Amino acid sequence: MDTNVSANIKTLKVALLGAGNVGSQVARILLEDADALAARTGARLELVGVAVRNVDAPRDVQAPASSTPPTRPRWCAVPTL
Repeated sequence: MDTNVSANIKTLKVALLGAGNVGSQVARILLEDADALAARTGARLELVGVAVRNVDAPRDVQAPASSTPPTRPRWCAVPTL
């Protein structure tokens, strides 16, 4: 992607509810294909969090580390109703 264009691209923050089969693949695409998505949509899609029932469950994708201290994964526990 052209660096001049990327400086003018708006960033949209995205949070997911769930990281099962679908959520984990959406997260993977947002993380691995960020540049291609930005080129197609005209906006950067930044994964800022994922709400899950069990933060310790094994996942197909690693949560990105928070960019603000303390640096920690962005998994958030959601209580079961």
